Parts: sequence; C-alpha cells; structure tokens
Amino acid sequence: MVETVTINTITGTSDYDVWVSNSCDENQVKVYIDTISDSDIPYTFNLPNVYKNTGFCVKIYDDNDCKICECFGVAPSPSPSMTPSATPSMTVTPSITPTPTPTPSCQVPTYFNGTFQGNGFDATHTYTLSNTQYNGRNQWVSSNGGTIRWNNSEWEVAGWNLAGVTFNNQNANTRNAPDTSNWVYRGCARQAVCSVSFTTTGCGPI
Repeated sequence: MVETVTINTITGTSDYDVWVSNSCDENQVKVYIDTISDSDIPYTFNLPNVYKNTGFCVKIYDDNDCKICECFGVAPSPSPSMTPSATPSMTVTPSITPTPTPTPSCQVPTYFNGTFQGNGFDATHTYTLSNTQYNGRNQWVSSNGGTIRWNNSEWEVAGWNLAGVTFNNQNANTRNAPDTSNWVYRGCARQAVCSVSFTTTGCGPI
C-alpha cells in the first residue's frame, strides 16, 4: 500500500501547487497537498487516506498555471518517483468562468411596451401580438395606442399619434417584428421634447 510520495524533479516555473486526484481529468475531484518551490525538491508528502488503497494521480500546477500530471497504480514501493520528461506536456488551465452560450433572441415578441413623449405630452402603451397579420406580417394591437404594423415600407405605430407626433422604425430589414433600437418620431415641434422607446416581453402567441 502506497503511503508517501516523493517528487524528485519538476520542470516548470516555481512556485508549484501540488494536488492528488484519481485521474488527470480536470473534472475529477482533487485534494490539495501543498505549495512548494524549487528549493523544496525533493519533496515528500503523505498520501491522503482515500488514495492509499487505490490508483492515484499527482497533479502539479506551476506559476504559469501549466499542469504536469502523473498517475500511479497500487505499487509495492512506498515512494514512487515523479520524474517528468525534460519537456513535459503542459496544458494551460482554462478560465474559471466559462463563456456562457448566448441565448437566441425571440423573433416574435408577445408584447411591445412603448414609452412616448410628444409636444409636451407623455404616454405608455402595451401592444399585444395579434392572431391576424397585416400586409403579410405580424402586428401588435393596443386598446388605445393604435397598432404596430408593417405598411409595406416600414414598421409604424398606426392609428394613433401623440399631439401630432408619429412613430416609426427605420430598420426595414426585420421580417417577423420590428427591433427596439431603431424607432424614431416625426412631427415634433421646435423646442418641444419628443422621444420613443420600446422594450419587449414574452415570446410568441399567448
């Protein structure tokens, strides 16, 4: 039964973090042993009890996060020697935080939530996806704020204006729904405050 491990040489950049695991796979649970430097070599440590009756691997991460890993079976020798080759294969440890997979945006929102200013007046309206289309495209209707629809050249808020100010979307390349970033207004009086912004919620029919 192996109880101690002696590290005779390490090729890398000091300092070194020493771990013990049951394989070289990064996903395996590992037990931290110590942090050592070149002056500590040769270095001997007691093997954790959980690895004394089974195969184990010694993992060493140097100061550049390069990894050296060597595995041992249940050997009769109490002091297996860990001697990597002169140019060991080193793997840079990946970032702790993985890059999340982006979630595709919804192509047909259920609701458009509009906030409007026009010639001294403010309004907010929620537009709900209709089960009927207009000019072959989706439309969203509001109880008192008109309809967001495609007029064959652009998306617009039809059937409603705010003190003479109308609202339309300048991006004519969207097929299923207007985007929320290209809305503009027309008919704003000089020195008046006018604006339009939209957010979306939900996805698809109710």
